[in-house]
Amino acid sequence: MQSGVYLQVVDRSSRAARIVDMGVSAPLATIPRGRVVDLVGSDLLSFEATADPSPDHSPVAVSVVIDRPMSLARTVDDVVRALAAAVVDLFPTWLLDDESPDPPGYLDPATATRLVRLVASRSGHSMPALTVLTQAGRSGRLRLGELAPETLARECALLLATTYRRTHVCLAVTRADPAPDDADPVPDAWTLDDQRVVATACEWLTRHADVAVCLVGDPLPAIDRFTPVPWATPSADAARAVETVDADDTMGTGVSVRLPAVSGRPHPASVAEQRLHAYLAQHVWSSGARWNEAFAPDPLAAPIRVDIVWPHARCVVEIDGDDHRSVAKYAADRRRDNMLQLAGYTVYRFTNREVLDDVSLVADVIERGLRGRIGAAASAMTAAHPNGEAHHR
Repeated sequence: MQSGVYLQVVDRSSRAARIVDMGVSAPLATIPRGRVVDLVGSDLLSFEATADPSPDHSPVAVSVVIDRPMSLARTVDDVVRALAAAVVDLFPTWLLDDESPDPPGYLDPATATRLVRLVASRSGHSMPALTVLTQAGRSGRLRLGELAPETLARECALLLATTYRRTHVCLAVTRADPAPDDADPVPDAWTLDDQRVVATACEWLTRHADVAVCLVGDPLPAIDRFTPVPWATPSADAARAVETVDADDTMGTGVSVRLPAVSGRPHPASVAEQRLHAYLAQHVWSSGARWNEAFAPDPLAAPIRVDIVWPHARCVVEIDGDDHRSVAKYAADRRRDNMLQLAGYTVYRFTNREVLDDVSLVADVIERGLRGRIGAAASAMTAAHPNGEAHHR
């Protein structure tokens, strides 16, 4: 249990005055590597909506949600462990090159060893850390042994950047919101000591993992040593879910890492997406599916990321978790659907539970929808060119 004395509302007028003349908010790409900045006016939902999809020159944004800070060493260890768990969930993507269309579900020991040596030969990688993470990916069990947290943190940052094809990582550190039905909810604010621990942990991450760190949602109101950067809330149309990877030890700090989707792959932390991907891969009719790719359904629209799209059939499939039942997500989903439909796409939505309960039934709906779209397009082409004029043009 934490102390019963909690930080009350503080006067932030002096801090606000420091950003009056800073102009419009800076894009994600301008958050400096190796430093901690405070994104004033941000919240986790708006940050994640802005960060995915983001321009290719931006860092990959990984959210780090902390529940209850403890000692500095324990907080750092739990953050690094959660990052390692996220990297393991991405296995074996970071061992494979761009020529591999789909990572196999299992790598034999000889192949894994060869790939580890190949990746480790590149600048900056740690052979011991890479070996530990590969063993965890193959076994499903993360055992860190005597691996130093500094070494593991840097290797995790390198592998995350590699997986998302970015130059580096930006960790968005925020405070966990209490669950509505939580019997022992977290307090309204961290204590001053809690904030000092998290602030120092953020600085540790910038030094040892060579990442950018931004504070999202004002988790450290009493700490004023970090550069404030204004953050503009994006359109609600961009709201999008991300998946969560929890640290193994629930008695610790309580850290979860939220990852964006990996372009071209089912989300590594989504069991429903993985299940549907495995099922569709067995059927020829599903060929042409693109997973989690950002695209603009209309030339004038900002890019969005959808779970699956068949561009040739102009068909989109979305797999919704429980968070999509919230008012904000539900409204954002309707706006996205309307935008896609106006651009000529058919949108099918399924819940995680539907996919996990009967993936064949979900696939049957998708197959009938795809065949219907392709058949309608062929009929329209025939009607427009009944004498085969299209063939001769």
